[in-house]
This record gives sequence, C-alpha cells and structure tokens, in this order.
Amino acid sequence: MGEGWLLAAALAGVESARGAKSLRLVFGQHHGTGASARRRGTQKNGPAQALGRSRGGLTTKIHLAALSENTASAAQLSPGCESDFEHFPAVYEQACQQVDPKAIVTDKGFDSNAIRNQIRRDHRRVVIPSRSCRKVNLRYDKKLYRERNRIERLFNKLKHFRRIATRYEKLAKTFLACVHLALSFLCLRLIANTT
Repeated sequence: MGEGWLLAAALAGVESARGAKSLRLVFGQHHGTGASARRRGTQKNGPAQALGRSRGGLTTKIHLAALSENTASAAQLSPGCESDFEHFPAVYEQACQQVDPKAIVTDKGFDSNAIRNQIRRDHRRVVIPSRSCRKVNLRYDKKLYRERNRIERLFNKLKHFRRIATRYEKLAKTFLACVHLALSFLCLRLIANTT
C-alpha cells in the first residue's frame, strides 16, 4: 500500500468506463478541489445571498448614494463579481426619490454612455472621469469631483461596524438590514453631536 505509484502505473494502461477521471482519483484524492464555498449544485437561498467570487474570495458589494459622509440616500447589494454600472439605475432611482441632486459624482467604474445619458435626461450635471479605454477623454469638473471623498469616508465609517466589515449574515436581506441599521446609527450620532 505504501507504493501508490506502482498501483497508479498498473492502472494507467487500463481503459475504464470513467476514463481519465478514475486515474485522477488514483493519483491524488484531493485533485481539483476548491474552497469550501465552491458550489457543486444549487444551494438553499442561493440567489438571495448576494455572494460572488472575486479576487478576494466570496464577497458582496455595497452600492451607496450619499449626500455626505454621514448620510446615505440609497443602499443596495450585489455579488462581488458583478460590475458596478449594472446596478447604477436602481440605486440612482432610489436615491432620486429621496432627494433632488443637482449633480451626480461617481468614479470611473460608472463611466458608460448609458449612465451619462440617463443623468443628462434628468437635467443633472455629470461628474464622471473617463476610463482609460475611452478613445476621447470627456471633460468633468475636477473641483466638484473632489467632493467624492465624502462617500469614501462613509464607507470607512461603515467598516468600523464589525458586522458590516465581516458579513456575518448569510442572507442578503438581513445583511442589507444591518447596513441600513449602521447608516441610521451614523445619522443619529451626527444629530446627537450637533445638538
């Protein structure tokens, strides 16, 4: 039994119904395994989890529309492997129901003609830098773009909540509820500090 390679060599010439798969099992039991979260079939509440595999493993993206570093007007979740601009219309619509912004300031991840046209149809200023793949760089207000650091500060404050930073919740709806709860706590803290 200690000489597994001899056993594998003896089986290498044998044709079986399962072919190369059976030989792979002889050479190593753990060949082809992945992370424990790798899907082998459909899981319970699979689509409702908002999990997607990216470079960092299974992750969830939080999409926010914010007025300041303490106040968010819209929040949504998506799997980490999905692109940002796929979820822009839903977040944009949700945010514009709460407030009427004069300008929309986003980063390069939201640079697409469809997003620009949607913002212009609503008679709002577009402040989005061009991605490097654009042949012609579009102009934007750099002074107004500096205000985008407010959303980065809001995300930084959200990461101080351990439950948000590590995502203990399995379902997306409970995780989104925790995000809303943390955002409400930030608003209440701002109100308490100003009074």
